[in-house]
Amino acid sequence: MSFNDYPHKVGWCKMCSQGWLVIAKEVATAKLWIICAECDTPHSTPKEMVDGKIPQHPHKVKGPCEPPSTEEIIVAGWDSYVLDLEKVRTLDELARFTY
Repeated sequence: MSFNDYPHKVGWCKMCSQGWLVIAKEVATAKLWIICAECDTPHSTPKEMVDGKIPQHPHKVKGPCEPPSTEEIIVAGWDSYVLDLEKVRTLDELARFTY
């Protein structure tokens, strides 16, 4: 899948190294999660994901999720974590110099 197939991506999964981390909304509770599009590893907060920590405790997503609206992401204060294509290109460039 391409970069644009995943709305509201916030990073690359450190657990499986194969999928985008995306903001998702649990339908039953309206709680926002960050979930890997490949391995389904959930993070309860952007800070957990940004700190590069693999969740040590099992988070429980209790049901199906859907993409949240942009407004829901802004209200939660998570909008600054959402990547756009230009930001990803910059991160890719920086990553070349860190290995």
